[in-house]
Amino acid sequence: MCESDGGFGGGGRLHIFEDLSRKELYLHCEECEWGWRNPEEASSCDAAFMTVTEEFEARLADWNTIQRYGWEKYARNFYDE
Repeated sequence: MCESDGGFGGGGRLHIFEDLSRKELYLHCEECEWGWRNPEEASSCDAAFMTVTEEFEARLADWNTIQRYGWEKYARNFYDE
């Protein structure tokens, strides 16, 4: 899902982040910094946005937040920092 050789290669882990400005969740690739607001479109280059070039407050979503937004099925592995 990450950019490599001009396309998405799938090298980085995806984390679920909470966009505090928009009050929504998004997937965030730790390697390439791309994000997806719709997890169903995480393999689409057209649906991706560069998280480091947009102005918004965000934090790693905790389990309660993931449940509140109904994203449980996208959280395959969970950890608390």
